[in-house]
Amino acid sequence: MNDLLLRIQEACLQLDAVQLIVPAVVSIILGLFLWLGGARYAGFLIGLLGAVVGAGCGLFLSQWLKLSLPVAMVIGAALAAIIAVLFQQTVILILAVLIFAAVCGSGYVSYAYSNGSWREKLQQMRDQGGQAERPAEEENDAAFKLERLAQLREPKDEPATNFSAAGGIQKLKEIFQDVRTAAGANRGVLIMCILLGGGVGLAIAYLLKIIIMALCCSIVGTAGVIGGMIALFFAKGVEVFSVLENRNTLIPIIFLGMILFGCLVQSLLAAAHARTSRSLETEKDKEK
Repeated sequence: MNDLLLRIQEACLQLDAVQLIVPAVVSIILGLFLWLGGARYAGFLIGLLGAVVGAGCGLFLSQWLKLSLPVAMVIGAALAAIIAVLFQQTVILILAVLIFAAVCGSGYVSYAYSNGSWREKLQQMRDQGGQAERPAEEENDAAFKLERLAQLREPKDEPATNFSAAGGIQKLKEIFQDVRTAAGANRGVLIMCILLGGGVGLAIAYLLKIIIMALCCSIVGTAGVIGGMIALFFAKGVEVFSVLENRNTLIPIIFLGMILFGCLVQSLLAAAHARTSRSLETEKDKEK
C-alpha cells in the first residue's frame, strides 16, 4: 500500500469524528449529485462555478481598488456567472483541461512520493540531528517496507497530545509539506505531466463534445463519493487503507467503474431531457 495513503490514514484517525463526518457527508451528497446528474444541470453548475470564481476575484479586487467587500463580491459573482453561461462551451473545455491536468499531476506526485530514491532524500533532510541515513537500497528493500508499514500501524509511546485532533491536523500539514517537497524536487517532470494531462483533456473535450461534461462531472463526483466514504470509515476508526493493503487495485477498479456508470447515466438523462424538450417545442409549433 502507498506509504502516502498510510500516513494520511494515520493522521485522519487522530482527528475528531465531527471533523471528518461533516465534510464527508457534504462531499458524498455533492458527489452523488455530480456523479449521476451533473450533465443534466450543466448550465446551473457552470453558472455556479463562475459565481464562485467571480466572488473570489471580487474579494481580491475589493482590497486592491478599495471597494466595499460585499458589493465587489456580488458584482464579481454576477458578471462571472453571466460570462460563464454565455461561453458555456469554452468553460467546459477549460474544465476538462484543468481536471485531466490535475489527475495526471496528482498521479505523478503520488508516484514521486512513493519513489524510494526520493524518500531517501526526504529522510536525509529530516535526519539533521545526526541520525543514521538509510541507503537507497534499504529504502527499496521489501523487508524495510514491511518494517515501515508495521511502524505506521503499531501504537507509539508518545504523549497523549500527539493523539489529539491537533496532532492529526499537524500530521496532515506535514504530509502536505512533504508532497510539496516531492513536487518541487521533480518540477520539470511534474509540469510535463500536467501539460500532457491538459492536452489529453483538451483532445477528449474536442472529440467528445457531447459527453465531456458528463465525464468531468463523473470524475469529480466519483472522487467526492469515494473520498467521503473513506472519511466516514476513518471517523468510525476503521483503518481502510490497511484493510485494503493486499487489494491495491480494488479502489482504482471501483473508481473507473463508477466513472463509466456515471457517464452512462448522465448521457441517458441528458438525451431523454433533449428529446422531451424537442417534443414540447414541436407541440408548441403545432399549436401555433
